Amino acid sequence: MPTQCSFLGKVRAALLVVGLVLGATASAQQDSGAPQQRKISSLLERQADLEVQKLGLKAKKLDEGFVSWKKLNEDLQQRKIGSLLERKADLEVQKLGLEAKKLNEDSLFWGRWGQAIIASIGSFLSAAFAGFVAYCVAKRNILAAVEAAREKQAADLDQDKRNILVAVEAAREKQAADLDQATHEKRLESYEGDKGLAKHTSAFAIYFPAEPEPIDRYKCAQIGQAISKWYFESGLLLSTEARDAYLRLARALTRASSVDDLCVPKSPDDVKKLTQKSVVEDYRKHFNIEQPNDERVEAWEFGKPRLGGVKWSSSLRRFIIEQPSDEMAAPAGQAQEYEFKDYVFLQTLSSRLRTRLTEDIRSRRLPGQRTPSAGPPAAVPSLPAPAVAPSSSAPPPPQGALV
Repeated sequence: MPTQCSFLGKVRAALLVVGLVLGATASAQQDSGAPQQRKISSLLERQADLEVQKLGLKAKKLDEGFVSWKKLNEDLQQRKIGSLLERKADLEVQKLGLEAKKLNEDSLFWGRWGQAIIASIGSFLSAAFAGFVAYCVAKRNILAAVEAAREKQAADLDQDKRNILVAVEAAREKQAADLDQATHEKRLESYEGDKGLAKHTSAFAIYFPAEPEPIDRYKCAQIGQAISKWYFESGLLLSTEARDAYLRLARALTRASSVDDLCVPKSPDDVKKLTQKSVVEDYRKHFNIEQPNDERVEAWEFGKPRLGGVKWSSSLRRFIIEQPSDEMAAPAGQAQEYEFKDYVFLQTLSSRLRTRLTEDIRSRRLPGQRTPSAGPPAAVPSLPAPAVAPSSSAPPPPQGALV
């Protein structure tokens, strides 16, 4: 390629020389004559043709040299590429040899040490698995032990709570029993004796009354004042049922103390008539006072009933006037209508009061016998059973019972 460039430069210089010769020829022809100019022109033309031929030969030679050079260059390039390919093939062969050698060395290594390594890895994995299993078993045992300890602690705590509650309940029951025992002793003192509440109602006893004088308004006032005095001294000991029975008797005595002609026995013969149990029971059934309540006490009309000249209460008027005539008849064996009705009424109220008092102190039960109001056995056997007042659910005394 550099040779071709120099050749082109020489051709360019030759053409420049030819142009200069032609210009000089033209100017010479202008100076000399025409023949000489033609001669010189022919010579110059001949010279120029020769130069052109010479240049053509050189150009041809240069073309041939360029072609040969190009071919030689191509051969050199091919040889160089072939050598590079051979070098690359040699390197690949060397690489394959190295890899084969490495594979041979690895096969020799695994053949010599592979089994030992695999056995070591298997032993390690077996030991790791056994350790994991032992860890899981130990963890489960620890959790079971912790849960058992927690349950035991909870059971001990519950047992302590139960023991505390039992102790508290025993202490409460003992305190209640002590209080009930003290109340029981106080009731025995206040219910019985010469100054007891039962003693003040002895005037209404059917059999051998303590005071044989007749029951009149003054006697009713005296008894009412006596039981009222007792009530404000020891009335706090009464149970609810006994208090209600006391208030009914007190209310009846208050109303009876304002009536002059009470229907009560006035002679020993009259008292003798009342000693017959059937007479009292007939009065109670006839006037429906087996279990007198507050309404019956308020509706009771003390004194001999008269249909004219006396203001009757509406309830008693309804009871006497609106009843059939057979129910208005006097009880059997009596000479006068309603002869002892007020006495029987007051005696029934006092009898019901005394019955409630005996239930308060439980004086009519047999040894070891439990009353319906005594409740279930105490939680602690060593504690005495509390002497509690009978509840409102306690069964009433039999109808017609005399105290």
